[in-house]
Amino acid sequence: TVAATMTVCTVALAVVLNTDDAARPASTPSAQIAQTPSAPTVTGMMAVLSDAAAQPTMLVSWPMQAGNDGRIELRVRIIMDHPMMDPNTSWQLWSMPADAGGVPRAVGLVGLEREQILSVDASMLKTLLEASGMGLSNEPPGGSPTGLPTGPMIFRGPSLTI
Repeated sequence: TVAATMTVCTVALAVVLNTDDAARPASTPSAQIAQTPSAPTVTGMMAVLSDAAAQPTMLVSWPMQAGNDGRIELRVRIIMDHPMMDPNTSWQLWSMPADAGGVPRAVGLVGLEREQILSVDASMLKTLLEASGMGLSNEPPGGSPTGLPTGPMIFRGPSLTI
C-alpha cells in the first residue's frame, strides 16, 4: 500500500504541476551547459485523500498565496473509479488541524465531477497552509449544519508541499 500511495503521489505531482514542455523556450546546448541547478520552487500544497482501504480517491491542491481577487482556488480531482455519493447527502471537504486539540475547518462542498475548483476567501489561507491534511465527510444536503463534521470522514490524507 505504501508503494501504491507513493506512485499515486508521484503521478499526482506531475498532474498538479501540469508541466508543458512546448510552452518553454528552446535553449541551445551551450545555454544548457551554463545553467546551474537551483533549489526547487515551492508552488503550493496538495493532499492525496484515500479511503479506509488506503486506496487513493481524490487529489486536492492549492497555492501558497491568494490571487489578486482575494480568493484561493483549490483544485479537486477525483481519481477513483465510479465515484458514488449516498442519496440525500453532500460531500464536504475539511482542512484537518495540525494540533491534536484543533477542530477541522470547512473548506467547501465537493460534487461528483472529475475536476472541480473550490474558490475560498483568502482568510482561509493560514488554515490551509498549516493543515496536517484534508478530509472529506458525508454530510446532510448542503453540508454540515454545525460547522463541524457530523458524518464520517470517508476520505483523508496528509498535506504535502509541492
